[in-house]
Amino acid sequence: MRGRKPLPINKRKLEGNRSKRRLPVEPEILPVAALGLPEWFPASAQAFYARYAPEIRRLAGAGESDEAAMQAMALAWGLAMDAARSASKRRTARDVNGQMRKNPALQVWRDNLQLWVNLAARFGLTPADRARMFGKHAVDEKPSGLLNGQWSQPAARVN
Repeated sequence: MRGRKPLPINKRKLEGNRSKRRLPVEPEILPVAALGLPEWFPASAQAFYARYAPEIRRLAGAGESDEAAMQAMALAWGLAMDAARSASKRRTARDVNGQMRKNPALQVWRDNLQLWVNLAARFGLTPADRARMFGKHAVDEKPSGLLNGQWSQPAARVN
């Protein structure tokens, strides 16, 4: 496609419709997952979801249709934190031949953390992504908790 990429509809609404052309009608988005988390999710994933999901919904405007991605993000965070906790006790392990190897939990941590970062970008959790999605107005917003650089493990545990 030649020329500039079209602006997202939500950004055009925020900045005003400069071209004065009719905005396309947004399709109705159907929910793809039930609200909340399945019982089998790790406790750290459930704690992440309980603490940060309302804030992410508020800032990113995530609705019911984004629930599956929110659940995947919570699961990735939970698995990453559980793997980090496991790897912090032992950085190396021995394979079947007795050779020293990197603890496999470190790879699980790295993979799940990368997945979490990719999903977080989709929700606009970094200032650059918020600016790309919503314009300059969203960068001025003062997020709290995780979105403000507090990367500590949630203290509350959900069983």
